[in-house]
Amino acid sequence: MGLVHMYYGDGKGKTTASVGLAVRAKGAGFPVLFLQFMKDGKSSELAMLRQIGVEVWSGQPEGSTGFTWELDEEGLKERRAFQDARLEEAFRWLNEHQSPGALIIDEALSAMSFGLLDEERLKALVDQVKLMDMGPDLVITGHVPPQWLLEQADYLSEIRAVRHPYERGISARKGIEY
Repeated sequence: MGLVHMYYGDGKGKTTASVGLAVRAKGAGFPVLFLQFMKDGKSSELAMLRQIGVEVWSGQPEGSTGFTWELDEEGLKERRAFQDARLEEAFRWLNEHQSPGALIIDEALSAMSFGLLDEERLKALVDQVKLMDMGPDLVITGHVPPQWLLEQADYLSEIRAVRHPYERGISARKGIEY
């Protein structure tokens, strides 16, 4: 049976934890899909995940640039369609992998809270994983989970920011934050 893991909160380490789980699952010989939302596909860990055979889907719509809060209505609509299509890829992958493994949907909570991911489809994905007799675990990351997901998660890890160098003006560093 597939279980649901959730890494959430305002602290650093949610994606890092999910990458560790992806490496562990792949090391055991299981299939892994690492699906990122809200990110540009340039994080350093993605190359290594691909190198060990993890299927990785990341990035934004072609020609799309800027942070979510910088987009106009048309840009937001395009971004949502792209993110929703990525979520459909998760369903496709899940239907092809009725065995132990890991389906990681990184920053899905953030995409959903910005209105860029269909919450009903995410609920359907969680339900499908939980109903499988033998299937991959689902790993969800992001900032603020809805109550229904807090109740559904089998593993629940809150990552809380206590201190971060960004507060002192230190920008994100390659190999550490991305």
